[in-house]
Amino acid sequence: MGQRRASKAAANGFAHASRANAIHALDILHELDPTRHVRSWNMGRGLQETKLVVAESEATVAEDLRLRLTRLGAGVVDVVGSTNAAIDSVGRHQPDLVLMDARLAGEFGGVEATSVIWRRQRIPSVLLVGHSDVDMLRRVSETDSFGYVLKPFDEAELVATLEMALRRNSLERRIEESEKRYAAMLASIGEGVISTDSAGRISFMNPVAEALTDWKLLDAQGLPIDEVLRVEPLEKPEGTVLGVGIELSEPGASPKVATLRARDGSTVPIELIATPISGNRRGQGPALGSVVALRDISQRLQAEQELRDSEQRYRRLFEDMDEGVAINEAVRDGDGHVIDYVILAANPAFEHHSPYTIAAAVGKRATELYQLPSEYIQQWWESHAPLRRPAHTEMWHEPTGQWLHVVASPITDGRFATFFTDITARKRAEEALQHSEQRFRAIFDQTFQFTGLLDVEGTVIEANRTALDFAGISEEEVVGKPFWETIWWAHSSELQARVRKAVLTAAAGQFVRMEATHPGADGSLHTVDFSLKPVRNEDGKVVLLIPEGRDITERKLAEDALRKVEAERRELEARVSQAQKLEAIGGLAAGVAHDFNNLLTVVAGCCDMLLSSETLAAADRQVVEEIQDAGTKAGGLTNQLLAFSRKQVLKPEVVGLHTLVSTVAQLLERLLGEDVEFTLRSEPDLWAIEVDPGQIEQAIINLAVNARDAMPRGGELTIEILNVDVAPGSVHTSRGVARARYVLMSVRDTGTGIPVEVRARIFDPFFTTKEVGKGTGLGLAMVYGIVQQSGGYVHVDSELGRGSCFYLYFPAADGAARETGPVRPRPARDARGTETVLLVEDDQAVRLVTSRALSDSGYTVHEAANAAEALRTFEKHAERIDLIITDVVMPGISGREMVERARSIKPAIRVLYVSGYPDDAILRHGILRGEVAFLQKPFSAAVLTRQVRNVLESPDGLA
Repeated sequence: MGQRRASKAAANGFAHASRANAIHALDILHELDPTRHVRSWNMGRGLQETKLVVAESEATVAEDLRLRLTRLGAGVVDVVGSTNAAIDSVGRHQPDLVLMDARLAGEFGGVEATSVIWRRQRIPSVLLVGHSDVDMLRRVSETDSFGYVLKPFDEAELVATLEMALRRNSLERRIEESEKRYAAMLASIGEGVISTDSAGRISFMNPVAEALTDWKLLDAQGLPIDEVLRVEPLEKPEGTVLGVGIELSEPGASPKVATLRARDGSTVPIELIATPISGNRRGQGPALGSVVALRDISQRLQAEQELRDSEQRYRRLFEDMDEGVAINEAVRDGDGHVIDYVILAANPAFEHHSPYTIAAAVGKRATELYQLPSEYIQQWWESHAPLRRPAHTEMWHEPTGQWLHVVASPITDGRFATFFTDITARKRAEEALQHSEQRFRAIFDQTFQFTGLLDVEGTVIEANRTALDFAGISEEEVVGKPFWETIWWAHSSELQARVRKAVLTAAAGQFVRMEATHPGADGSLHTVDFSLKPVRNEDGKVVLLIPEGRDITERKLAEDALRKVEAERRELEARVSQAQKLEAIGGLAAGVAHDFNNLLTVVAGCCDMLLSSETLAAADRQVVEEIQDAGTKAGGLTNQLLAFSRKQVLKPEVVGLHTLVSTVAQLLERLLGEDVEFTLRSEPDLWAIEVDPGQIEQAIINLAVNARDAMPRGGELTIEILNVDVAPGSVHTSRGVARARYVLMSVRDTGTGIPVEVRARIFDPFFTTKEVGKGTGLGLAMVYGIVQQSGGYVHVDSELGRGSCFYLYFPAADGAARETGPVRPRPARDARGTETVLLVEDDQAVRLVTSRALSDSGYTVHEAANAAEALRTFEKHAERIDLIITDVVMPGISGREMVERARSIKPAIRVLYVSGYPDDAILRHGILRGEVAFLQKPFSAAVLTRQVRNVLESPDGLA
């Protein structure tokens, strides 16, 4: 037993002596040359200004550790002797690192305590393990520790392990912060985003993309992108990424427009752009995948959109970072220069951290094993050996594809130890971090929205390429400045104040949205839908603000145009409604006009016969005259009804409008009264118009009467006449006037004006604002109908308290003939005669009074109740008949057809047509105004006999 203890002690002593020699040799080495394959730092530099807690039950060991670490610049904030005390100390001091005895006693063992500290405080631990404690070494590899150091301590090993643990912890924190930062950004972007790996399989979809495609990420992940993102029509040119038909775009390229067919079969129009994710910072190298950004351009999805990053990468980039050690001896040439070194020995962990087994490495030279040039080894030795301290380097080993962290520490002159750590995982993590940043930056810059990042004070941290290019500025012009002071808002102090207030509101945790304006690169102002979103951390505290904007200038212009079109549509509908109302009442008027006019003709005829009697008593004469006056008024009312409905029989003549107004000027002055000043103005050389003079005079009188009623305390009435040649875009076209030449008559008063709600109905028949019994509501309706039937237009402008103006447009007569002066009336003729007349009338009462009136005036009358009877009479007495008086519309054969047959017997027979129907009904029977003699019912006996005399005596047989 004693011999075994002695042997064990001797072995331990040999180990301690060997380690002492190694430590002595490390003092003569320097850092490796950073200009060649590797990067270096001085031993212990990474421990300066760090806070450490030492958990060691043996006081001498703990004190030794404290002294060593203090000498290296580290701050040992506490030394404890149990795991419970260690956990409590970490909670109080929040150190950067914990050195924990693996066998430390307490509620938890040392190994378990490191896991507890990491879970609770996220603070790394390095375990202290006995040199020969093989079981503990195996357990250590399964913990959350960041490495271990063997007891008794090798200072170089201790320093390297602690520095590697601190660097690993720092790198993991950077990765977590980067992931949180970009995850927050993607969750707030309002567009659909899909990313793929290099084989075209979907690796990520944000919620907006899920909504657009009707695919959930869990269902779509791993599928080829063309199974989920089905766009049509979209060409599949050569060179498309991943073979899925989505063409990659160059930076700054315009998005593509396509139709997206969702999983449920619905379609939505989208804009999309696909961007490759390149393998390095310069955007070169093989594509690692692609990012597809898509946006719903139908504006059906206007809800807030978010990007969520589901990739859970790089959670543990380094696991079980233990070390391998090799003892080396320099090889010199004849001049004493070190040109190589030989590996003398290696520990068991060497095989885990270097590309070789111990058997393959021991006895080999570095130039043979590591393929290092002898010139490099010589240069490195001469540069670092005089410093006599450890040298750190990182190197890439091409044959095995590994990155190694190597620490060279001097032992004796010519001998040194190398500590190997496989850092391939860390290197790959760094590359992955770089790729992740490039991927998220691609999404950030390619989005269609203006977006960026602000701190809670409103200072600009980042701005995407879309926002910068829109304003034509660089990132340097905005980063670091208060958001409201940037060029996006500099054009308006009011907007700057609103944006500053919005930043304060968002920093308090509220979402802000408003419309604003941004200057474009060309200086023009664009309308922008702007918002600010707060981003919170795990504790709910606002840590970032995300501004977003979308150019909605085209949408606003489209909305304005739509409103204008809608207003024009409503105006057109109002005109159509007005026309329909007039047409409906006109149809009613036309339907009753014939029978009513026949009745009035009988009334007028009977009154004439009674009044012509010399034996009629004076009292009876007065009654008959009242009947006659009522019949005349009833006839006028019928004509008014037909006038506003544009169905009255007009007698158009080519006249001058100024002449017509002048003929009624005196009448107008009497109607207006002394307190209304009347003025007539017209430009010289007016065009002539073709109208019914009597109807136009009636329209002028109606307008004057309405003007007088609107000026109860007096005022001014001005009639102005001028020529207008309507051109597109003029004020006349805005009034609905078609392009042509017109004579415009404006009738302007200074009265009370017309309210808006009344103005829309002033031309409606029977609509009036006057008291009962003071107006029929047909005056303006009649004006409207007369002008419309004359081929013209009517427009009214009015403002309460400032009067009204009616504009009457009359088409210029063919050839635009000038006014020829007033139309002189024909001289009166003797209404009696001795000729023979054939009277054709289907209404017995009308036929009776008409025959009596003609007979009383000396004419011989043959009566016929219809066309057939008239033709038989005419065949018998054609030689003696001088004139046919016939109704136009009769049952069976019309008056026109009957006249045509009569003229086949006697071509020179003269004809006078009469009718109680409106003008359009007469025209349908082939009777053209101005080409035949015509008499409109109702008529008096005097009018009848005078018209008969005119037809018989006129050269052409026309009245």
